[in-house]
Amino acid sequence: MNVTKIDIETFITEQMIQIPKGKIELRDDRINEKWTTEIKSFFILRYPVTQDLYLAVTNQTPSTF
Repeated sequence: MNVTKIDIETFITEQMIQIPKGKIELRDDRINEKWTTEIKSFFILRYPVTQDLYLAVTNQTPSTF
């Protein structure tokens, strides 16, 4: 996969979605506890980052094999 910097920026801009701020309930089944915490709004890619995309963006190989 041959990806240019402009292609990467366009891809990321078009593929990011905003997760709204809010509250989330967390739990730890080991100690049988639940609690609520607030999260700030953040952006996340719609799809997982492939090793090819990671390599194109960082110029580093994400795996060791």
